[in-house]
Amino acid sequence: MRDFEEYFAFHRYYAAIPEQRSGILYLLCDLSGQFNLWKYRIGRECPEQLTFFEEKSVGNIAPPVNGYPMVLMVDEQGTENHQLYVLEKEGRWPVNITRRNDARHEFSQNNISRDGKLIAFGSTRDNPRYRNIYILDRETLEFHKVMDIEKWLHPGPFSPENRYLLVTELLDANTSSIHLLDLSSGEHRLLIPPKPESIVEPQTWLPDGNGFFFSTNQEHEFIALALYEMGTGKIQYIDTGDYDVEHVIFSYDSNVLAWTINDGGHNRLFFKKWYNGAREEIPLPSGQVWNMLFLPGGNEIVFVFSGARYPFSVWIANLESKETKMIRGGFLTDISPDELSEPESITYTSFDGLKIQAWLYRPRTNGKVPVVVYPHGGPNWQFRPSYSGVFQYLLDNGIGIFAPNFRGSTGFGKSFIKLINRDWGGGELRDIEEGVKWLLKQDWVDPKRIAVFGGSFGGFATLSCLTRLPQYFCCGVDMMGPSNLVTFAKSVPEHWKPLMEKLLGDPEKDYDFLMERSPITYIENIKAPLLVIQGANDPRVVKNESDQLVNALKSRGIEVEYIVFEDEGHGFSKRRNMIKASKAAAEFLVKHLKPE
Repeated sequence: MRDFEEYFAFHRYYAAIPEQRSGILYLLCDLSGQFNLWKYRIGRECPEQLTFFEEKSVGNIAPPVNGYPMVLMVDEQGTENHQLYVLEKEGRWPVNITRRNDARHEFSQNNISRDGKLIAFGSTRDNPRYRNIYILDRETLEFHKVMDIEKWLHPGPFSPENRYLLVTELLDANTSSIHLLDLSSGEHRLLIPPKPESIVEPQTWLPDGNGFFFSTNQEHEFIALALYEMGTGKIQYIDTGDYDVEHVIFSYDSNVLAWTINDGGHNRLFFKKWYNGAREEIPLPSGQVWNMLFLPGGNEIVFVFSGARYPFSVWIANLESKETKMIRGGFLTDISPDELSEPESITYTSFDGLKIQAWLYRPRTNGKVPVVVYPHGGPNWQFRPSYSGVFQYLLDNGIGIFAPNFRGSTGFGKSFIKLINRDWGGGELRDIEEGVKWLLKQDWVDPKRIAVFGGSFGGFATLSCLTRLPQYFCCGVDMMGPSNLVTFAKSVPEHWKPLMEKLLGDPEKDYDFLMERSPITYIENIKAPLLVIQGANDPRVVKNESDQLVNALKSRGIEVEYIVFEDEGHGFSKRRNMIKASKAAAEFLVKHLKPE
């Protein structure tokens, strides 16, 4: 047995962002104990720290290019109200240029112009209910609003000559359209209209500006990769299948298109010379790719990767050799990936005949063992085998994990996703119950030692299990889960509210229904010990959701432990908090699941 902290003896890497004309990578990682910005020259041992925030976290950057200064996207203590900072030169302190701590300012690598001069970002600074589009000029460090239609808008890529900007309009959680904004005139037009329960998302332009790549499931059940031709409006499909296309990038240096697909929860990486090449694949370990970008020259791709046996780390894929290698990250002790557990994919049938996929981790022990049921967050999300120190610790303590991808999960087609709409605590709870029944049929599972543990929507599902299916569970851990769907719907960020009615319901019109589905309504059914973990600054599931739950339990004399992190939001940016919360959850589960 290893000490708990050894399973967390690694640094978390969030992104690796290359400069356009050098071998420098800018790393967003928690080497300092908090997500800061580091500069790393490939092949050297030690990166150089460039920001020294203690209460703020760097979420994204626009690297310096063509003499333009670096721009950082910075969040404070988990509020998610990111501000834009400028770092004029290394060694100086970044300067806040947006100065609106009550509003969000957000951009991605896809929102930086090819010459680096312009950055498009979405912001709620002029209306908290909507995200408008702004452009920052890195030469003058001034920004202005370029699109305001009182909708939730996401900026996309600039055309190569900076004349156009593609903009995504999100109509609801699963429906979007694409607008073309003419930056010279300020006019915009609907380029790809919406279709119900279908998304479109622009990815990157062709070098000549005559078309752009986008991902969509408008004509297919899964998310496909397509090319839109500007002159004709013709759409050419490039990759379609029973899988979702995810990351899409294009190298202007080598005219190479690269993309990943989600194949059964694992990523596969493909590329092709755009004008005359065949599709080729670069083999990857089992796991998930994040933040994929081309290195200068276009012959290598840098990405963040995590698998069940690999913590978040930085990798490079070479297009010529088709080999991959880790260049930063991994365990800081002698833990070998070979000694860690991989899950097995299983399928079971739910109450209405729907097939549900789940991931099953079995401990290396004999006899009947306890199992933790782990419903994922979202709900439009998918459990995929990324590294979890908590899981590996539980497995080494003889405890299994069962992670079902219930209805509403992504990765199984748009018809599957929409089944959760306005049905929280309905079909997906019965999917989880059928998964527990499947577990109870396995001769190695101890039926008296089944727990439930989840965060965000998974926290809501955890509370639903403990209040509405109490006969199955001996204990539970809820991290930042809604307990009252009415108060939750009223307290989400203002710009979420236009989208919530279709996903969840209206807190006024659907009051009775939402209360009927709320765990707080059935609080008297909780008999099992419960641990509740909450960030005080959480903007998505506010602290009151946990407060009212804990107060109701304590008033009834039910065993509950409550841990609040005053300097965190919906998750953990500080390493010490992440480890403290993880250890509390893991030790609570071991205490209640391991035999005396």
